[in-house]
Amino acid sequence: MTQSELTALVQWLERETSWRSLRVIDGLVCGLEDYLTTRALAVGLNYESYERRYCYQNRAEADAALANYADTSQHPPGMWIKVKGTFRGAGIDALNPRWPERQPWDEVAPT
Repeated sequence: MTQSELTALVQWLERETSWRSLRVIDGLVCGLEDYLTTRALAVGLNYESYERRYCYQNRAEADAALANYADTSQHPPGMWIKVKGTFRGAGIDALNPRWPERQPWDEVAPT
């Protein structure tokens, strides 16, 4: 995507969606969106969706993660809870292995 195409995309996202604090990192548009109990950091926003999103427990952690995110080939910094989407060419739907609060339903029962 060219710089002018990225600029047009960012302007459209700011005008037409709820994604905020948009930044271009490694040629990918990244931004924040609030959900009911979490704040999401999306990587690879486009006109239809995103490549992947990370959910953070609170706004300050997500804000800091986006501010300090520098390499989209890696996970963003901070204590994200879960990631969904596509990462390194493969689908991903995973809890952060460093996330301290595991719930009983996070464990898979043996079959």
